[in-house]
This record gives sequence, structure tokens and C-alpha cells, in this order.
Amino acid sequence: MIEAVIFDVDGTLIDMNDPHAASWVETFRRFGHALAPEAVRGQIGKGSDQPMPVCLSRDQVEQRGAEIDAARTALFLRDYLGRAHAFPDVRPLFQWLRAAGQCIILASSTKGEEIKRYREILGVDDLVDGATTSDDAAHSKPAPDVSQVAPREAGCVAIFRDPADLLAQLDRSPMAAG
Repeated sequence: MIEAVIFDVDGTLIDMNDPHAASWVETFRRFGHALAPEAVRGQIGKGSDQPMPVCLSRDQVEQRGAEIDAARTALFLRDYLGRAHAFPDVRPLFQWLRAAGQCIILASSTKGEEIKRYREILGVDDLVDGATTSDDAAHSKPAPDVSQVAPREAGCVAIFRDPADLLAQLDRSPMAAG
């Protein structure tokens, strides 16, 4: 029986890929690096430490990486996070899982202060049992550290397109087996 369901947040529960990419492009521009959105878009979904080595030289990352990352986080929280919204059917899905006795864990490569805002956007705080962030892991995504911090006995047993897809297939999903 499945006892816990772990959900990635960015791009899975909350549609925020475009705001993330736009905040990186603007931040890089502010630091003198003009990049096309497409150059950054492929890095979205990974930890915030991942786009810089792809988009900047090693020297630039070593000299100003921490400053760029801090500026990007502040810009994202101030100007871009408000553009993000939850995908359809997240709350009904979580309500079904909770009624079925499932533990719900959020796993994100974001920093701890951001996950609080994400939980507000989702509007499911009363249904979530816990969350893991990059603060809990040694390495950011695509490394599996964030998901491995969350309590679980086995790896992935099913993949769904989005929350609405999982909600529509719940009766045939591994979550219904118990």
C-alpha cells in the first residue's frame, strides 16, 4: 500500500516555468549578460545553482555567482512569483489523497523561504504533511537529493502528466490499490 505521495512543486503543481525563466533572463541582463529566454528555459526545473554554469563562464560564476543567485531570488520573489498559479485540480486531488489516508509531501529545489509562498499559492496547507527543499539536500535537482529526504520506502511507481491527469485516473492508480 502506498503510504505517502511526494509532489514536485515547480512546474508540477504550480505553473511557474515562464516566471522563473524571465527572472533569470532579467537578472543576467542586470549583471551584463544578455541571454535569450531559450538559453535559460532549458535549465528551469533544476536548482538555482544549475543555470549559472551553463550560461556563464566558470570565472563569472566563481566571482559573482552568489551575488547573482541572491539577486535572482529577490527579483523572483518581488516581481515574478505573483504571476505563478496553481495548476487545475490540485486541491481536489489532495483532498482525495487525504481522505484515502495518504501522507502528502512537497519536494522542491527551491529555498525554504520560497516554499512558504508556494504553499500559499497552492491553497492546500491544511492537507500537506511536510515539505523538503534545497535547504534539506546536499545537491539540487536534477540530483535526487530533495526527493530522497522525504520519507518513503520505495522509488517512483507511477508518473502522471499533471494533477488533473492524476485526479482523473485515481481509481486506476497505485494510490487506489490500498
